[in-house]
Amino acid sequence: MTIGQSPRRDVMPGVFYGLGDDGQRIEAVELGALDGLSHEEIAALAPRADAGDYWLVTRLRDGAEVKVARRHLERRLQLAIDTLEGEQGCAATVLLCTGEFPMLRAKKPLIEPDPLVFRLVQGLLSPGDRLGVIVPLPEQMEQSRPKWGQLDPKVRIAAASPYGDIVEVVRAGGQLGDASMVVLDCIGFGPQHRRAVAEVTEAPVVLPQTIVGRLTGELFAQPVSNLASS
Repeated sequence: MTIGQSPRRDVMPGVFYGLGDDGQRIEAVELGALDGLSHEEIAALAPRADAGDYWLVTRLRDGAEVKVARRHLERRLQLAIDTLEGEQGCAATVLLCTGEFPMLRAKKPLIEPDPLVFRLVQGLLSPGDRLGVIVPLPEQMEQSRPKWGQLDPKVRIAAASPYGDIVEVVRAGGQLGDASMVVLDCIGFGPQHRRAVAEVTEAPVVLPQTIVGRLTGELFAQPVSNLASS
């Protein structure tokens, strides 16, 4: 389930790479919160600074990058979960976004990257380690600081879109100074971005795409009939 439009051909290869051998027996059904909407309709969902919106960025089917406010997506995402669990008969739902969505509800397992990646980084950081984070939009830098600041009060945050020139991602990596670990805080970042940032920072880089895949593989390591009660 993407907050943009499906299919996400830029994301799913990384997720299935993370799944490893488990991916051979998993069928993926994709839905997007913006499926069926025109560019004009999507433009009306843009965040507003004067409304205190929670900013999100995503990708459309044609590859275009768009900015959307979380408040405009909540109902659409919930409908997507209900459809995937209901008429599509999916055993679990994976949210293809690292944003925070505390309002979502599911009857079957719902895999949300945000808490999973946060707890993983929390467990990996040692006292004194410096954390670096790359988010897609400049507007998201201060938005994400309260969360990552819990792990490192001096966290360094830079902005570069995963949907633009990779040179900008490398530039953002160069702004993270002596980071001991880097988080690419958007599901749109792929293995190519991880390699580029790791080279410029010489630090381990956390990539939500493959983390989500690995954790989904763990979930499906048990019989699918048992997932609803997991």
